[in-house]
Amino acid sequence: MLHAIEVLLEREGQVVDKVERLPRRMPDGSIGVEYMGLVYPFARAGRASLDGRWCYSSEAPICLDELDEPLDDDKRFWTIDRSGTRPYIFINGSEALLGETLSSFARAKIPVEHHGPSFRESESGLLHDWFVRLEPATAPSDWELAQLLAEVSEPLVNSDTGSPDLMIARLRRDHDRLATKLIAAERELADTLSNADANEAELARTRDEAARNERRLETEAAFLRAGLEAVRSRGAADDADALRDLRIRIDSLSSDRDDALVAWTRAEEAAAQLRLRLEAAQAELAEVAARPSGPTFTSKRQGRADAELQTVMKALLPSIAFVRGSIDFILTEVEDRRDLYGKLRLLVDNPVSVGGKRVHAVDGWLEVHMSTGRGRDGRLYYKKREHGWSVLVSDKAAQANDFQWLKTQ
Repeated sequence: MLHAIEVLLEREGQVVDKVERLPRRMPDGSIGVEYMGLVYPFARAGRASLDGRWCYSSEAPICLDELDEPLDDDKRFWTIDRSGTRPYIFINGSEALLGETLSSFARAKIPVEHHGPSFRESESGLLHDWFVRLEPATAPSDWELAQLLAEVSEPLVNSDTGSPDLMIARLRRDHDRLATKLIAAERELADTLSNADANEAELARTRDEAARNERRLETEAAFLRAGLEAVRSRGAADDADALRDLRIRIDSLSSDRDDALVAWTRAEEAAAQLRLRLEAAQAELAEVAARPSGPTFTSKRQGRADAELQTVMKALLPSIAFVRGSIDFILTEVEDRRDLYGKLRLLVDNPVSVGGKRVHAVDGWLEVHMSTGRGRDGRLYYKKREHGWSVLVSDKAAQANDFQWLKTQ
C-alpha cells in the first residue's frame, strides 16, 4: 500500500509549510503533491515549489502504485541547478557517461540547448566535469530525471581513474585557475612595488625636510639663547617682557623640533611596514609560481578566440582588469555582447552613467544587470582600483558563489 510522503513546500526559495500527502500523477506523467486544492510537481527530493507549474487536483489522480524509486538525490552522478533562467544539469564522470546521458535525453525527446565541459564550482568548491543546459519549458522535474537516468550504466567515476579526456579537461581547468592566480599575484606585486617606490620617494622628501627643519631650529635656538644671555647680563628691568617673549619662542621652537622628530620617526615606521609588505608579496608570487600548473590542452579555435578577446580588451579598454574567469564566461555564455561592451565603455568614459548599485555586505563592489543574448540575467560587478577597474562578468546562477568571492577581495 502506498504511504503518505512528507513534503516541504517552498515559495521563492523559502520553506512556507510542511505537509504529508499521498503522491499524485500529474497530466504530464510527473509526480506531484496536493496543497490547498492545487497539485505542484516535486522540485527535488522531498520538496515542492509553489512558484512553478501546477494543475487542479481533479486532473492529478492519487498514485495507486508504489514509486519506482525514492526521491533521494544522494550519491548520484548528476545534480541540477534551477536558480537561473535556464536549468543546468552538472555531471561528474567521464565523457562516455555524458554521452549516455545525452542519449537518454534524446530517446525521451527532451531538447538540449547546449553541453560541454563545466567551469563552474559546486557548493563544495570543486569543479563539475560537464554541464547540460535544458530549455525551461520542457525541462523535466527532479523525480523524472531520476527515473530517466536510473538506467545509465556507468556509475560515479573517481577522478584518479577517469578517462584521458576527463583528465585533460581537469588539467586544463586547473592550469587556467593557477594561471589566473599567477596573473593576479603579479599584478598585485606590481602595484605594491609602484606604491613602495612612491612611498620611498615621499619618505626621502620627509627625511630631507626634517633634517632642514632640525638645522634651522637649532640655529634659531642658538641665536635665541645668545640673546637671552645678553638680556640677562644687562639686567634692565624694562627688558623683562622681552625676556618672557624669548622664553616663549624658545619653548615653541623646541615643540616644533619635537614634532619634526616624531614625524620623522613615523615616516621610518611606514617605510619598515612597506618593506614587510613588499617581502610578503614577493613570497606569495614565488609560492604561486612554484605550484605545478600542468600542460595546457585548449583547442586551437578556443585558444585563438580567448587570445583575440583578451587582445581586443587590452587595446580598447586597457584600464579594465577582468577577474575570476570572466573571459571564459564571455566566450562560452554571452552570445550577444553589445550590451556588455556598451557598459564597459561607459565604465571607462562615465562611470556614474552605468547606474550600478552596491553589492550588499561587500566593500567597494558595484553591480549592474546586463543581457547575455539568451534571455537570462547577466551580472557585471566592478570596483575602482588605483589604476583602473576590476571587473567580474557572470550571471545570476553563480551569484551566491560570486558574492562569497567578492567578500575576499
